[in-house]
Amino acid sequence: MHGSPTFSLLLADLTLDFTEQSSVVEIDGVRQGPVRAVRRVRLSVDLGPLFPDLPSGIAYTYHYRSSYWTPTRVKFPWIMLETLRDFRFESVFDFKAEALPLRYFDAWHPEGVVLSDRTPVELRTTEDHEWWAHGGATGTLLHAFVIPEKWRQWGIVRGTVVRSARESGGEGAESDEPRFAAGYTLLHMTQLKEAGSYDLMVASVVLPNGYAPGAESGPMAMLQSPLAVEVRRVR
Repeated sequence: MHGSPTFSLLLADLTLDFTEQSSVVEIDGVRQGPVRAVRRVRLSVDLGPLFPDLPSGIAYTYHYRSSYWTPTRVKFPWIMLETLRDFRFESVFDFKAEALPLRYFDAWHPEGVVLSDRTPVELRTTEDHEWWAHGGATGTLLHAFVIPEKWRQWGIVRGTVVRSARESGGEGAESDEPRFAAGYTLLHMTQLKEAGSYDLMVASVVLPNGYAPGAESGPMAMLQSPLAVEVRRVR
């Protein structure tokens, strides 16, 4: 994860950088059961003394045998919206070389994009996409990222990031960027119009038969219309 927000403070712009190492995670509790394990944490991002622990939120992670689901409520305070001038953010999975070759799939690449040290790739798109998948000899995972409908109406986009690059630099030098990665970038976050709390969701689901066009429909249907259960006291 890497983010770079730029804020307008007094007469100057201030750009800050944060990664997953800047995240402040406080575990509220873990509960294990015969079907799933649930973890609840309080999250915040350390942006320095001018913006202490902002934004912040609560995340639940539901661990099942072949999937996990993380609904998160994130709060964006008004001071961030008033001062935010630019925002760059990407969150990707880094793949080890021994996991290659892999294929990346999404709605625009149903045939797959090969991730291999023999085929350098740098793919960035600005079309909004809700899911992507990667598959190889050891299995296939579908990943989903759900944002509020308001964000989409305001023009916020979940863009594509796919990177398959050789190491650069001299002998023994390593690239500053991950060699093999795929995930999301959030675009146009400066169009966020209202402060407050928003519900986000990320999920990863094992596809037991690999990926073929349409394999995403079942997991996405569960994510978009989850099963609702009502419990009432019986006298």
